This record gives sequence, structure tokens and C-alpha cells, in this order.
Amino acid sequence: MKLSEMNFEGKTDSKHKNKIQEDYEKLKNLSQEDLMKMLNNEMEKQKRNGTFDYDGIVAAIDSMKIYLPKQAYENIKKILENLK
Repeated sequence: MKLSEMNFEGKTDSKHKNKIQEDYEKLKNLSQEDLMKMLNNEMEKQKRNGTFDYDGIVAAIDSMKIYLPKQAYENIKKILENLK
């Protein structure tokens, strides 16, 4: 499914969609190892700032569940458990 085909339930304006597309383009060719490093770095930065929102992340992933292959969703849930 293409990003343009995803339904964001009216919560996303075109500026936000463009940001998502830009982020996707930057990250799409990175290895899983590189993506995990980036995720860990960002998570640590947010924890230091006091801006890390675990519940918000879980809610966002749950809202995207219908767009993700089952195995990808399960992998993300496992990663989230390790972020607590």
C-alpha cells in the first residue's frame, strides 16, 4: 500500500503527509540495524528531555495496525516492549 492510499482518519493534513513521505524517503534504504540504532538514539534523547511518550507510540502503532503486515506489527510490538 502506498502512503497516498493510507487513510489517516482525517487527522493528517497535507503538510503532515509530506513530512511522512520525506521521512519515508530518507529511511527506506537503511538496514534494520541502522534503523534500530536511530530508534535507540532518538529514544534516549527523548528520555533525557522528558519528551518520550511510550503510550503515544503504542497508540500510533495500534492506529496503523491495519496497514501493516501481521509479522511487521508483531515485530514492532516486541520492540515496543523493550522500550519500556
